[in-house]
Amino acid sequence: MPGAGSLNGATQKQVDHLLETFRSGLRALIPVADAAKIPWREGEAYDDWDSLADRLFEVFIKHPITEDEKPENMLGLPPYDMQLDSYSEYSWIELGDDTGRILVFNRFLLREPSAAEVEAVQVTSDGSVELRSIVLRWPHPTVKLRRRYPDGSFEIVDHVTFFE
Repeated sequence: MPGAGSLNGATQKQVDHLLETFRSGLRALIPVADAAKIPWREGEAYDDWDSLADRLFEVFIKHPITEDEKPENMLGLPPYDMQLDSYSEYSWIELGDDTGRILVFNRFLLREPSAAEVEAVQVTSDGSVELRSIVLRWPHPTVKLRRRYPDGSFEIVDHVTFFE
């Protein structure tokens, strides 16, 4: 499996692979949602779809990241698809670009079943919001995890290692 490896019973996965697995899960649910008459498209989705997406995010993104072999005091991830006033209390998935902006992954935009766009929020290094709703193409060239800690320190990694 691309983006994954095994180290002494632990699993190592690239952060971009975690996001791609999550995106694949969302896409796989679309026919089921259609059959159940649950709207999933951008601007039409509501609580039922949001609940499904939140659960997939929990399983495919939050679980591997929170079970990562990391210091215990890493701040958690922000909720999926919720633009916050500040990200200062969170670690985040960061979508790098060549301008030096800090772009926090917020959600996949589901305008079409391909889900080939992501919405990001531009923040400062301390998590203050600078610009909301930046749309980027997926796959994105640089996807990393910014592990943030209560003392203000952080580290940026491209993979997580966890025990399943």
